[in-house]
Amino acid sequence: MKDFVMRMLNEENQRKYLLPLIKKIKNLTPNKDDQVRIAVSLVQNIPYDYESLKFLNTKDRYPYEVIYDNKGVCGEKSKLLAFILRELGYGVVLFYYEQENHMAVGIRCPKQYSQYIYRGEGYCFIETAKPTIITDNQEVYVGVGKLFSKPQIIYVSDGATFQTVYEEYKDAREWIKLNQLSKASGGYLSLSNYRKWLFLANKYGIEIPQEENTSLIITSLDLT
Repeated sequence: MKDFVMRMLNEENQRKYLLPLIKKIKNLTPNKDDQVRIAVSLVQNIPYDYESLKFLNTKDRYPYEVIYDNKGVCGEKSKLLAFILRELGYGVVLFYYEQENHMAVGIRCPKQYSQYIYRGEGYCFIETAKPTIITDNQEVYVGVGKLFSKPQIIYVSDGATFQTVYEEYKDAREWIKLNQLSKASGGYLSLSNYRKWLFLANKYGIEIPQEENTSLIITSLDLT
């Protein structure tokens, strides 16, 4: 798995076409951690390739192909984000959940906010399938439920630590709590909690699917 992943990340022909994207991200802000947030948002908002998932004919696109096709499944989008974060200078791993057939990204972060420890360093979970909050690994997936297995950790690069992840960590804990409250009450939240939930959904561009044939199911909320 590691050899396969690194072969895709290190393919030289795509590198010269992806480096201008890295430069554009760097030109948007000198703040290194904000460059991470831009990269995460960019990849999360690339449309998920539901057709390939439905017919089980994923193409194992290279990172550049995800950009070119403007679509990809979780593994393809995760490798793209891993490439970008590596080029931005961060410590990066990939999480491969074999039982759930799912892949996500880990970025080096302070241990108190991390979901996984690898080689003595903390890594924060980043979902790439669609917009979610960095460090939120509690989403529910169609046909799988929550991620329950211990992932294989694939080391990608050494590098900087995403130091300012506290904001996302705090927001993710609030988001998880609000959705747990909604589930426990049959889909209802108080007005104040609904406003908190709506604020976070808008802040992170979280889409609430209307049908159950999407890859992520988030509890619908009604106003009491």
